[in-house]
Amino acid sequence: MSAHKTPKDETTLQSGPHDDIPAPKVPLALDPDDPLGLLPLRALGRDLEVTFEGLDFSTIPGSVDLVELGFMARGAAFITVDCQKYFSDTPVVQPQTLTVPKELLIQGAWEVAICFSRSEVNPTESLRKKITIDTTKPNFGNQPDAVIFPDELN
Repeated sequence: MSAHKTPKDETTLQSGPHDDIPAPKVPLALDPDDPLGLLPLRALGRDLEVTFEGLDFSTIPGSVDLVELGFMARGAAFITVDCQKYFSDTPVVQPQTLTVPKELLIQGAWEVAICFSRSEVNPTESLRKKITIDTTKPNFGNQPDAVIFPDELN
């Protein structure tokens, strides 16, 4: 895993997110279809796994593709928190996983995305997946228990 880096210059990315690269997935989100991507408390004590697939890796001999994972405040510039190089002579089984370091998982509204650089040139950002970290009371990010009504109301 690479060290936390400063934000990339937005001009290095090909004009922002592209819909031809799907947003990564966050398997620990309470509901994968939730547009806000609420994370449960159990997800906060360890590195957060983010999976991605649908990339067309290079088959040109000697080529190296770079995939970077970005973790940033909603609407902010892409910030790399993890990366992986893929060599053309090694088959890639998808989905692949990169991680957000647990130290970065603090209260707030965040986004994750991947940046794909085929042959390490022309970086292209994926669509972004929103995640929400809510540690405020009463539930500290936990789903509340079901409501139980008194018998006299039934």
